[in-house]
This record gives sequence, C-alpha cells and structure tokens, in this order.
Amino acid sequence: MYTKPQTWKDWGILLSAWGSAVALFLTAVFGWDLEKYVGPFVAAVMMTAFLAWNIWGIWKNTHVSKQAKVQKEALLKQGLIKE
Repeated sequence: MYTKPQTWKDWGILLSAWGSAVALFLTAVFGWDLEKYVGPFVAAVMMTAFLAWNIWGIWKNTHVSKQAKVQKEALLKQGLIKE
C-alpha cells in the first residue's frame, strides 16, 4: 500500500534517497565527480548527510529494534501490515 510522505522526516528521507541515487548514477554512468563542481568539503558534507538520512530511514523502517518489534506486533494485530 502506497502512502504519500506526510511529515518533514518522510520528505527528508525521500529527498535524501533521491539525491544520493542521482549522485551515484551520475558517478557510475558518466564518471561525474561531485567534488569537481562543489568542492571536497561540500561534497563530503552532502554525501554524509545523504548517508545519515538513508541509514536512519532504513533503521526506522525495519523492525529490528526492541521498540520497533513491539510496534510491528501492534500493527499486525490491527491489520495495518501483513507478515
């Protein structure tokens, strides 16, 4: 079931994922060097931010932590997600 992003966190994760995907695509396909256009410091900050948002999003959207497992059980009981 698809739902539109509803909060600033959802939009941040979505934009970060697209930004890192585009940067990776341009680098892999065209040999584009981000540092050449924005400088090494800005490139490092951008990629670190992309990576941090993506890792946070993966962690929050997979049910591996103790709190997330409890939440998953509640969602299963309510029928909002399937196993």
